[in-house]
Amino acid sequence: MYQRKIIKDMTEYKATQNNNMILMNANESNEIISFNMEEVALNRYPDNLALKLKEKIALYNQLNKEEVIVGNGSSEIIELILKTYLNPKEKVMSFEPTFVMYKQYTEMYNGVYIGIPTQDFMLDVDFFIEQIQSEKPKVVFICNPNNPTGQLIKKYDLERIIKNTNGIVVIDEAYMEFSEGSMVNRLSQYDNLIILKTFSKAWGIAGARVGYGLSNFVRINEMLKAKSPYNLNSMSQWIALEILNQRDQVMDSVKKTIEQREKMERILNKMPIKVYKSYGNFIFITSELPLDILLYKKNILIRGFENQSYRVTVSNEDENKIFMDTLSEILQKEVPYEKNCAS
Repeated sequence: MYQRKIIKDMTEYKATQNNNMILMNANESNEIISFNMEEVALNRYPDNLALKLKEKIALYNQLNKEEVIVGNGSSEIIELILKTYLNPKEKVMSFEPTFVMYKQYTEMYNGVYIGIPTQDFMLDVDFFIEQIQSEKPKVVFICNPNNPTGQLIKKYDLERIIKNTNGIVVIDEAYMEFSEGSMVNRLSQYDNLIILKTFSKAWGIAGARVGYGLSNFVRINEMLKAKSPYNLNSMSQWIALEILNQRDQVMDSVKKTIEQREKMERILNKMPIKVYKSYGNFIFITSELPLDILLYKKNILIRGFENQSYRVTVSNEDENKIFMDTLSEILQKEVPYEKNCAS
């Protein structure tokens, strides 16, 4: 009864979609990578453990397949972690703002979510460690690079956090392909470390909904006990296998995205808005204006957050130019002349 009450009172996660607009709100890849679909036996259940995919993921990450678990997007792995390890009233910690599903799943499993405030959207690692030692959370989530701010936490600081945490530390590397600093090569050193990855961002198959977790085989086996049977369908398994064969093309797409991100940052920094350095496939900005509403009226969709902050997905060159030209027009019209001159 208690869990039903919690779910009843929770806020629904809403994903805004409108295919008639320029979509710069969901951090999807704008590159369409094509491949020939072969016949998949849809009359049979999928491989429950996705063994072929696990083997290929393990090879890509230089691990053993026993250190991999796959899911219906990395969101399912987040839920699996909490389903496996979190007891009612135990604490889960992250920082704010970050990926909302950490809080959502914590509340779903009757945990207590603690979101540590940041300073100008940047994490104070020393303060974060102090709060960990004080609150003693069962699970700590760190999105790195962080969604939606784009902040990248250095490996040295991540290791400090892991060493000062008695619970599990989950590092969500959904956007790591757009930067450097993966903790995969540290997995063997820390028993309490779990790393999340996804095929929805850099790999460009968000529609297939494939993500995975990496950890030592003991933790993977514990999570497998909580996994729903046949959780990843046959088509998604096959598509993920195929996309792993096109690593060079994917990395070329990533390179283009990084180049476009840096170009956008240079141009946006000349406008009367605040631009935060990003290490993902998006840019985080703040403004005194309701930019998400104003851009929506111009058929451009971005993601709005609290405190008049906004996340803009880096798209292709043409759409990025339309966005920046439109934003410049809005700012020239809406921002007082003095502020435009000061910028």
